[in-house]
Amino acid sequence: WFLYLHMMDVHQYITTPENAIFGSTYSDAYDNSVRWVDEQVGMIMTELHALGLADSTLIIFASDHGEAFGEHGAEGHARDVHTEVVQTPLLVIPPFRLDPGIVVPTDSENVDIFPTALELLGQTVPDYADGRSLLPSAEHPDRLRGRELLFEKGEVVDDDDDGAPQSGTF
Repeated sequence: WFLYLHMMDVHQYITTPENAIFGSTYSDAYDNSVRWVDEQVGMIMTELHALGLADSTLIIFASDHGEAFGEHGAEGHARDVHTEVVQTPLLVIPPFRLDPGIVVPTDSENVDIFPTALELLGQTVPDYADGRSLLPSAEHPDRLRGRELLFEKGEVVDDDDDGAPQSGTF
């Protein structure tokens, strides 16, 4: 299954009195909204775990842009292309633990999410994909390549014989 959520709450500075723990400046309103979104994502993640779906789900968090808080005389976004507006996080969370995690030290774009997810899932990236897989740029990509999600009758299969329970492996 596939679920895409584009949470606009931080764009609108949505918050509640219960989670509005910061002040009233522009930056504080943003921080309160980020905290509110964090709570919403936390509820989704809790439900994925409760339903047993986290064990077979590749989770990707991305942002469409950053936010300026007066660093170059501007607030918000869409007014400039300084680092604080264009540099965004991208988190890829596989349904198993990688310790240590893998870092991709190169810049990426959101169009890179589609080909990266496909490659992680062992699929061929189509020629029409605008982006590029980030796997070749990852530190130690061999820790992910060549592994498949393995599930039998809803049970987890530990295919690496390290004795650690695994939710699945790529």
